[in-house]
Amino acid sequence: MREIKTIGYRGGIVRFAIPGNWTEQYEPDGGATFYEDLTDSGTFHLTVFCRTSEFTESSQEVLLRLIANDGYQPFQTGLAMRTRVERSADKGEQIETYYWEVAVPVSADNVRLANFSYTTLASQADQARTREEIDLLDHSIRSAEYSRDQRVPSSADEVFQAELRNRGIGCTTTLERNYEVKILGVPCAVNLDSVRRDYERDCDVAKISRFVDNMIRTVESDSRAFSRQFAIHMFGHFRMLFALPLMIPTTAGMELASLFGVAVRMLRAKAPIRADTLLEHSIAMVICLAISALLRIWRFPARVIGIGMGAWRFLVYAMFVAGIIAGIFLA
Repeated sequence: MREIKTIGYRGGIVRFAIPGNWTEQYEPDGGATFYEDLTDSGTFHLTVFCRTSEFTESSQEVLLRLIANDGYQPFQTGLAMRTRVERSADKGEQIETYYWEVAVPVSADNVRLANFSYTTLASQADQARTREEIDLLDHSIRSAEYSRDQRVPSSADEVFQAELRNRGIGCTTTLERNYEVKILGVPCAVNLDSVRRDYERDCDVAKISRFVDNMIRTVESDSRAFSRQFAIHMFGHFRMLFALPLMIPTTAGMELASLFGVAVRMLRAKAPIRADTLLEHSIAMVICLAISALLRIWRFPARVIGIGMGAWRFLVYAMFVAGIIAGIFLA
């Protein structure tokens, strides 16, 4: 048995059944198309619009006139229907279109027209599968529920735009019927295809409101993530400043090498040792060694840089040795 699903078009102004495996497409300005996703499959289409009568003619009188003059037949209770078949050409192909036009009085002077059509290739019109689909649709349309509620819900696009306005967000439409919005200064492209499809089925305004809220939260979350990454990146540069104290043991090593170098040169030249020069290098070396000793046990730079105390002490010693080597080559 073929699986069936129920379509509540525009919140239920028309409620009918179609095969469960058919694809649904909804137009932003109204109208819906249904089809099986196969090559050369038939296409089922629905449009709904209102027809307002003259002030001197009630909706029931409009209905009677449609029955009397336009080929409509009484249908269900207080409704009217007209069916017809037309053959035409489209891009060189002969097509056959079946129409079901249902008139529904919704107020004293207002008639809603639900126009169904099924289009197929003329060469396939007599095939068993096509006849089965036409019979199924005919039964579905004749047993469908037609609301007489005068209020027609707004389209998904109108609701979406209203939700953006309520939040102070502007938008522009593209040629593909998508939207471009700017949230927190971030330009975003928004596709409403799935939102339109869901809204045409259940007319749930709250769902569109939640969609807009989720869209804003996503942008805010992405912005915060970017800010965190930027902060981490900048902190990575900042925390490297705490590696600068490692230059002190390097300086101590260089002063030690310079002290020995000066003493060796003076001894080789058999010149008198200048106490002021030795004292200058000695004081600098002692100060740097004292600070290096403190650095060796100072935990804060190690934590900021993100290394253990063992690795920090190793760096202090290594920089001291590097300073000695550099001092020897520069002496």
